[in-house]
Amino acid sequence: MVAFIDAHRGAYGVEPICAQLPIAPSTYYEHSARAADPARRPARVRRDAELCPQIERVWRENFCVYGVRKTWRQLKRERIEAARAKAEKARAEALAGADFAKLAASYSDGPDALKGGELGWRAEDRLPELFAAALNAMQPNGISEVLRSPAGFHVLKLLGRRDATGAGGARHWPRATSTSRSRSGSA
Repeated sequence: MVAFIDAHRGAYGVEPICAQLPIAPSTYYEHSARAADPARRPARVRRDAELCPQIERVWRENFCVYGVRKTWRQLKRERIEAARAKAEKARAEALAGADFAKLAASYSDGPDALKGGELGWRAEDRLPELFAAALNAMQPNGISEVLRSPAGFHVLKLLGRRDATGAGGARHWPRATSTSRSRSGSA
């Protein structure tokens, strides 16, 4: 319909054509604006444009026999491997002495990345079990192994510990930073 309107808009105008066709003028104008400026396209359309070459590459690498399910599984495996490699690289740089806050800002996709990945002082029960277990096994200024959670891959640095006495007795409060929260999807 948009091609028809484009072909005849000079003779009849957009609104009269749209009045005869089942399309609103605003829909036509939005479509034309998106064609002229790809940044106005919806996020899903932009993501599809990004994924199409990758899908075709995986399909061709597998002799053009992979179906939809196998193609998507292969793409997920590649994204997981890339996210894990990114976390391993961040950990290696941290172990080599790089500033952990700068690593968090450059590698992490998490909401606290620009704050250096700072998690702050937290009670153990206020941390994910995966993080709490890793931090309990660490010494201050230690770097964790790469941890995998449903949100992605993580590297933690324990900055310190303090005890707080509350109604339930002494509580352990670790202070940590996190980096490499790269989304991995589910395996």
